[in-house]
Amino acid sequence: MRVIDERSISKAAEFEHITQSGITQMIRKMETDLGCELLIRSNKGIEPTESGALVYEYAKKITDLDQSMKQRLVCMTEGCYSIVIKPCCSLDNSIIPNILFNIQNKFSNIKMNIELEDKEKILNEVKSGVTDFGIFMGDMPEDHEVDITNVGVEHIVLIAGNQLIKQSSITSKELSNYKVIDFSLGSYASEVHAILSDLIYQDRFKKTYTPFFSIDSIPAIKSLVENNFGVSFLPLYSIQDDLKEGKFKIVNVENFKLTLPIRIVSKKDENLPPFLKKIRQYFIDSSKTYFKRNI
Repeated sequence: MRVIDERSISKAAEFEHITQSGITQMIRKMETDLGCELLIRSNKGIEPTESGALVYEYAKKITDLDQSMKQRLVCMTEGCYSIVIKPCCSLDNSIIPNILFNIQNKFSNIKMNIELEDKEKILNEVKSGVTDFGIFMGDMPEDHEVDITNVGVEHIVLIAGNQLIKQSSITSKELSNYKVIDFSLGSYASEVHAILSDLIYQDRFKKTYTPFFSIDSIPAIKSLVENNFGVSFLPLYSIQDDLKEGKFKIVNVENFKLTLPIRIVSKKDENLPPFLKKIRQYFIDSSKTYFKRNI
């Protein structure tokens, strides 16, 4: 795995404190055991073959499961239960942290591990048991292997610095005059792009919707917007405190409206141990209470 991550045998050897010849021998033994070539050299460095990419994905899953097992075993020896919660949307808001805080207070013998991740990986990890609960924003295909519960809705809005845009509403054509900063970890980005591209097409404005650049941090985006560097589409719940403080404002984009469901994903009840069933139900009930919106 390290060789593929680093695209280099020498860098992998240095990182793992193993000789290059030692790693080469291990790779050759794996190729012999599996009966296929795993790695090739290219102008980009070491790259996996199609078979190598498959082995890599399975190796990552095995490694994740091993780490998850060890963390949970350590936790159990300390008299608590480790649960993993992974949102695909930012925790930079007042709602989700409050929900998690309530869960921690309700179940004092749990240790929560929280990590932002993309939808596809969360879904796969919930199925494999690496992740106990996922928090999704937006549409997702029906999957009979997991339980999907709607707990609220979220509105995606355009924010701008108070000095950058004076008016309260702009058109999609006018939006192209400003630097749009994408939240790269936002699970709603594709929906935003699709709506704006459609609006631009309808306006027969011969430009495509292209963000200026992407950042994986909502606090960094908010700082840039507050300083009138650019504009950004963010979840309403992530900016409520900032709006009250007058750091920036919401600007309506004509004909743009995006409301997305928020869902909690887990294994089905029959596949959950009793303790996790209780946590799941409390998680769902608390989420519905905090969001205070119709599903």
